[in-house]
Amino acid sequence: MKEGQLYCENCGEEIKVVPEFDAELEESYRKVMKRMTNQMQESVADVMEGEEGPSRKGQGTGKKPDAGKRPDPGKRPEPGKKSRKKPLFTMTGALKRKYPSPIVWIVAALLLLIMLVAGGLAYLKYLNLDTTRLSKGEQAVASGDYLAGISAYKDLLKSDPQDAAVLEKLAEAYMLSGNSIMAESTLWDLLASPKCTKDQALNAYDQLVAIYKELGDYISIADFLEKSGYEELTTKYAEFLSPMVSFSLAQGYYNETQLLTLEAREGDKIYFTTDGSDPTQNGQLYEYPILITEGETEVKVFAKSSQGIQGPVLSAVYHITEAAGSVTDVPLPSELTGAYDHAVMLTFPDLSEDLRIYYTLNGESPDLSSELFPDVLPLPEGHSILQYFAIDARGLQTEIFTEEYDVSVSSNLTMDVARACIFLLTEASRDNVDYRYEVPVRVGESDYYLFREYHHQGNDNWIPTEAFYGVNCLTGETGPLYYEEEEHAYRLGETIMALN
Repeated sequence: MKEGQLYCENCGEEIKVVPEFDAELEESYRKVMKRMTNQMQESVADVMEGEEGPSRKGQGTGKKPDAGKRPDPGKRPEPGKKSRKKPLFTMTGALKRKYPSPIVWIVAALLLLIMLVAGGLAYLKYLNLDTTRLSKGEQAVASGDYLAGISAYKDLLKSDPQDAAVLEKLAEAYMLSGNSIMAESTLWDLLASPKCTKDQALNAYDQLVAIYKELGDYISIADFLEKSGYEELTTKYAEFLSPMVSFSLAQGYYNETQLLTLEAREGDKIYFTTDGSDPTQNGQLYEYPILITEGETEVKVFAKSSQGIQGPVLSAVYHITEAAGSVTDVPLPSELTGAYDHAVMLTFPDLSEDLRIYYTLNGESPDLSSELFPDVLPLPEGHSILQYFAIDARGLQTEIFTEEYDVSVSSNLTMDVARACIFLLTEASRDNVDYRYEVPVRVGESDYYLFREYHHQGNDNWIPTEAFYGVNCLTGETGPLYYEEEEHAYRLGETIMALN
């Protein structure tokens, strides 16, 4: 039908707006009307009989009144006879004399009836709108008729659009029906309602998290959780909140070079700059402590979660007024540059507790991203170039030192024979397990080839395990190899003798 058109385009009939018909409500109206009409008829009949009695007595016939006449109200009914009901309404004697006509009774009864009917209809309407329809909505949803439930709840909201209880039930009905878009909209209406309780709000946020999680919109989740103001939610859904970065050093002035450590939640990645530029554009991935040297350094950082949620950009400015002091005790390795015909187990025996050593073995210059020197470093066979520097707790570091080594271990075994000795010990299948040589190591006063165990994972994929085996380079004695942390040395487990 076009706007403003009041007749049907097909048949030409006038458009009639028919109000919604409710069979239960109509039946309630009918019963009330019938009951009120019966009561009115009885009351009027009684009044009419009471008016007719005196007029007939005035005829002076001298006869007793007929049996059907109204008995004297002061007398009891004769035995076996039923007493007539007392009229619902009586008048004082003065009012009877002034208004002898029964019309006044009829008018009064009609007025009272109208008042009763109007009150009854108003009460039934109240019950129909606030209780009956709510109950119908709940019953419809419980039976799986979500559309009928939604319709009942929407009718209730016409009288009070901010009814939090109805909004909560409507959102639930939308969720059950699979309409997450309307459920989301209704949940936001619920949260905006001044009648929304804390429990209703927490439940609404739970449902919104589920909706946005299904959509993969983690950024929106972080946004509305942070704005919710509920600590329960920020604790419950901490993984969805914007990741934050903490600085190990407070910004300010220092008179020594400093090492700055950045921390975030497990799984979050940190990006930073040290020139004051935007880390979201120019940031590099944080992997190791940042060395803050003499002068002014502005560090800007942000973190990004595994869900792609980006935290705020944070910054700190550091002023190093004087890079005073130096690393006075330069550590030296246990073996210096040279050629060796035995396994070399390199250590730094005089390393103090406040020093750390970063190193490389490939000839490249080490930095803070390089590996930390372990307690013991077995050197591989062949030529190795060790470059290293030490750094203390203040962030002061030494220059880079270089040592070169040539290691060639005397042996009576080939690598294939050494590997065969391990298979003889483990009885493992060569199809599923392999042992790969890494470095020579010292066990007591003897040299052993160190092999690492690998498991086959399909195709050419071999995965290393934490199992190590040693084969004596001269005798072929074979056994599992263990590193003793406290002694900083290797120990051989139960062995076999492969060669005489």
